Amino acid sequence: MGNSRGVESIRTATSARVHSIPGTHRSKYLDLFMLDQEKKKLNKECSTLEKKLKKNLERIKEIEEQTKKLKHEELPKKKKFSMKNQRISDFSAGEKSKWKTMKLGY
Repeated sequence: MGNSRGVESIRTATSARVHSIPGTHRSKYLDLFMLDQEKKKLNKECSTLEKKLKKNLERIKEIEEQTKKLKHEELPKKKKFSMKNQRISDFSAGEKSKWKTMKLGY
C-alpha cells in the first residue's frame, strides 16, 4: 500500500513530453510543430505575467504616493491634559466615600 499513486501523479502525453509515435517513426516536422505550439503557449503566459507585473508595480507606486502624502500631512495637535481644573474624587482625597446598600428581594 505504500506505493499507491494519487491523482496528482497522473500525467498526459503532453505534460510528460512524450508522443505515442516512436522516435524512429516520428517526423521532425511533428517535433517542430509541437515545440512551436509550446513556445506560443509560453509566450502567451509570459505576456500575461508581464501585464500582471506592470499592474502590480503601478499599484505599489500608488500606495507609496499615498503613504508619503499621509506621512507629510500634519497631524492634529493633541490637547495637553492638566490636573489643575480636574476634580479629584472624594475617595482619593482621603475622605471615605459613602456606599449605598440595597436589599435584594430573595
